[in-house]
Amino acid sequence: MAGYTNLYEGIASADSASPIPDIRRVRVLGAARDTSPAAVLSLANVRHLISPYRAAFPEARPVLRTGGIYRFDLPPASGRIFFPRRVASASDEEVYAAFGKPGFEPGDVAYLPPGTPLPPLGRGAAGAHVTVARVTVDRPEETRISWSSSVDSFLVLTRSWDDGWKATADGHPLPLLRVDAAFSGLALPSGDHEIVLRYRPLSFRIGAALSVAGLIALAFLWLNEPPEGRAVP
Repeated sequence: MAGYTNLYEGIASADSASPIPDIRRVRVLGAARDTSPAAVLSLANVRHLISPYRAAFPEARPVLRTGGIYRFDLPPASGRIFFPRRVASASDEEVYAAFGKPGFEPGDVAYLPPGTPLPPLGRGAAGAHVTVARVTVDRPEETRISWSSSVDSFLVLTRSWDDGWKATADGHPLPLLRVDAAFSGLALPSGDHEIVLRYRPLSFRIGAALSVAGLIALAFLWLNEPPEGRAVP
């Protein structure tokens, strides 16, 4: 469904808040056709497929057919957030290749672009640690996560990475990293925190600034217009 069409129908999609297609996301979802479909679609938090064609992999279970359109249920997906076992550097091409290897599992490794500092993953005493995260708000342009951890950790969001997303932890800016070529990730400190992500692209900020400037200019012109030139109610 293009743009916000799915939102009008109350249907979530494996897309971003931006109506402009992202080539990396397209490649990741397209890779599902030729590699490990169920695992790749799980990485994108896809739980259902809607298509005029039959799914060509056994994990997709047909549950409905209406007017020539099929709906398939998939195995449990990764969810909106998950914690990878480790973090590594890899180019986009290396990530796409990893998706095609036998036994690929989304939760094994989170791949960051080369040059991105790898966040340390805490292990706690004797490798024991407690990490709890809960998504409290999940809207197309806003996500809130309640976070508590005894060690520093790394969290992957199965939401498409986009420059317009801005993250904060307890009101302070937090870098949002591109993970697995097309998704988002956060290096989170230990402790209790409230993580907030909002979609505010540059075009939105420029448009808002121009609107405010226009209103100020109109107010200035109205206040400086001679009284006789003003309309009388």
